[in-house]
Order: sequence, then structure tokens, then C-alpha cells
Amino acid sequence: MIGFFKASPNQFIIKYTKGKVTRKGKGISFFYHKPTTTITLIPMESAEVSFIFSELTRDFQDLAIQGQITYRIADPERISELIDFTHNGKKFTGEDYKKLPSRILNILQEEIKRAVEVKTLREVLTESSEVNASVLPMIQENLEINALGISIMGLRITSLKPTPETSRALEAEMREIVLQEADEAIYRRRNAAIEQERTIQENQLNTDIAVEEKKRQILEKQLISEREELEARAEMDRLNMEQKLQSERLNTELVKLKTENSRKEAETEGYKIAEVMKGYNVLDADILEAMKYSGMTPPQLLADGFRQLAMQSGKISNLTISPDMFAEMVKAGQQ
Repeated sequence: MIGFFKASPNQFIIKYTKGKVTRKGKGISFFYHKPTTTITLIPMESAEVSFIFSELTRDFQDLAIQGQITYRIADPERISELIDFTHNGKKFTGEDYKKLPSRILNILQEEIKRAVEVKTLREVLTESSEVNASVLPMIQENLEINALGISIMGLRITSLKPTPETSRALEAEMREIVLQEADEAIYRRRNAAIEQERTIQENQLNTDIAVEEKKRQILEKQLISEREELEARAEMDRLNMEQKLQSERLNTELVKLKTENSRKEAETEGYKIAEVMKGYNVLDADILEAMKYSGMTPPQLLADGFRQLAMQSGKISNLTISPDMFAEMVKAGQQ
């Protein structure tokens, strides 16, 4: 008739003795009198419940919604007043606690239906994260959930699938859209290539024009430089010519002066010779002969003597030259 009960730390226990609460708390243990005691065990650990719903979108398309919701009992005393969690120390005595996940799923389905029925199938499929984000606060604020003392910890919508026929239609439509986008991408790429080629050709033409303009400027500068060079050369030639002409004029004047001077010198020299000859003409032959020998050196006098001997060679029968005289003659010849 006497039993012992021990709860785990994540179990909230309410002990009733003769209909009155005599003890409550998490993880408590106690002895109790079985005929007069009722024990309520409320599990407070988090629980995960998977679900799959089929709902209609705004455009009347069936949509299979699959996911998982996580919850825990936050207010065990409140939920114990609404749901039977009676425990005999070994197991729950009723089946009411098993309906809690179903009640939560029913509330969740109602909230998901509200979120989906205002959207088209395409909007739901492309905005699945928004569906999850909008449903979670709605169920967390649900009055019935709060009345049960339940805390919704999380919601994950893992799959949104239309019917196979609708899925194939959407796939075909999306395939066409993808192909169209691919064609547009190819068209844009080709246009970009054409535009780029046109830009390259324009740049090339502009470069060619700039090169030709630069060549023209260079040619003009070369022509100007050549013309200036020719003008400088012509001016130099003109100056050289003028200089040569001036030089020739000076040379002509110089030749004239030289000729005139030579003529005057010749006239002077002739006059001097004539005057000298006039003097010689009045002199005696012996005086002239003496004057001839006055400026001669001994070797010259010796040579003149031999010349006169040679002129009178026919009259000479015998001529003797001594060694000393011969030596003097050789020495005179060397000088």
C-alpha cells in the first residue's frame, strides 16, 4: 500500500493527497500511500513532431507541406488542469496526454493554411522561407497554445511540393523560361561581342587616323626642315659665292698690283743696269778686268786662271803642277 516515487530532473511532479496538492516540483522523490495519492507527471523536455499537410493555394493548386515543429511544456501546472497526465509510478493511466501533439499539429495546420491560401503556388514555392518566417510567430502567439502553457521553440518547413502533374507543368514552364533566358543571354553575349568588335574597329580606325595625322605632321615638319635646310644651303652657297667673287676681285687687284709692281721693278732694274752700263762704257778695259777680280775668292781666282790657260792651251808646250798646288786645287774644289 506504500510506494516510492522518484522523478527525473526534466519531469514536473504534482502530488495530490485526498484531492489536495501536497507536493510539487521537478525531479522530486517521495513515499506515498497508494489508495489516497494521485500523481501527475508532466514531461518538460522538448519534443519534435513531424508533419505533412496538403493545402490549397490562392490559385487552387494542391501543395504538400512537410516539416517539423519543436515544442516544450512551459507551464506544467496549467496544462495539468487541461490534459490528464496521471501516473501510477510506472506508466500513465490515461491516453489524453497522447493527443497533445495532434492538438499542436491541428493548430499549426490552421496557421499554415492561413499563410498559404493568400499566395499563388508560384509565390509559395519561390518564398518558402517567408512562409516559415510568417507561420512561426503566428503559432507562438496562438491563444490555444498559450492557454495550454506550451512554448513553441522552432518550426522548420523542409519541403513544399505541388502535385506531380503541376510539378511537371511548372518544370516545363521553368524549362522554357530557362531556355528563353539562355537564348537572351546568348543574344546579349553576341550583341556584347558585336559591340565590342565595333568598339575595337572604331578604336583601330581612330588609331589609324591618329597615325596618319601624325605621319602627315611628321612629313610636314620634314618638308619644312628640308626647305629650311635648302634655304640655309642656298644662303651658304650665296655667301660662299660672294666670298669667292670678293676673293677673285682681290686676287685680280693683287695680280694687277703685282704686275704693275713687277713692271715697275723691271723698269727700275733696267734703268739701273742702263745707268751702270753707261758707267762701264766710259771705263778702261784694264779697270774693268781689275774690278772683275776684286770680289773673287782664291778658289775662284784659281779656276779663272785655269780657264785662261785653257784658252791659251795652243800656245803652251809644257805645264807642271806640283803636289802642293794639286792639293790646294782639290781643297778649293771641295769648298
